[in-house]
Amino acid sequence: MSKFNSMLESKVMPIAGKMAGQRHLQALRDGIVLTMPLIIIGSVFLILSNLPIPGYNDFMAGIFGKEWATKLAYPVGATFDIMALLACFGIAYRLAEKYGVDALSAGAISLAAFLLATPYKVSFLPSGAKEAILVDGGIPTALMGSKGLFVAMIVAIFSTEIYRWFIQK
Repeated sequence: MSKFNSMLESKVMPIAGKMAGQRHLQALRDGIVLTMPLIIIGSVFLILSNLPIPGYNDFMAGIFGKEWATKLAYPVGATFDIMALLACFGIAYRLAEKYGVDALSAGAISLAAFLLATPYKVSFLPSGAKEAILVDGGIPTALMGSKGLFVAMIVAIFSTEIYRWFIQK
């Protein structure tokens, strides 16, 4: 086991140390950490609305009414559905700080670039309708949450790099 540990320390640790010091990865880490309070708050409400205790649903419905779970799902949607927006801003902000350029401007530019990269056509199915309606000009909240997180990361890094290139030239 000592041989394995010494091999890890001599071969893997220098590579891991260089990767941990890489500014893009640090910005990704810090930007995702920025979303943690939203995730925690949303998770608490998600747990409260879905506790697997026998009789819990009836007890809560007796106190708060039949639509208690729907109302408790509002904070879940409000926190989870803006995760990519906050991560996009946070990643760009932290990366700009690492480069020493105006971080607030980089975050705002990144957020605008993310919204530009998001399709503005939203389809929804009204109750009783047989086919979905396509509406122009709406921001799909599904893409502002976890579904758009990867795009938000890429857009944040690229927009900050472009912003830095223009500022430092």
